[in-house]
Amino acid sequence: MHHLDRSKDVTKAVRVLRRHGVPVGFPMQTANGEIIFAIGKDFTITVDQVLELLDLGELHAEGVRRLAQAQASATLMRSFLRRYG
Repeated sequence: MHHLDRSKDVTKAVRVLRRHGVPVGFPMQTANGEIIFAIGKDFTITVDQVLELLDLGELHAEGVRRLAQAQASATLMRSFLRRYG
């Protein structure tokens, strides 16, 4: 399902994250049209990732932390493979 069809879910999810103390910024649009939210100072999360956390019941700081770690690991692996693969 496209995230525009789930705009109420996105709004709900952002509110839940904020209630759990996760510093979620206002939505921003990237150059390629993707909607993202700043999480704190060093991390961004896409609307699709917000919805994924909602669907998995992971709308809390630990769920966001795991997502950030997975994203960082994937980025590191891509860099490694580009360099040595």
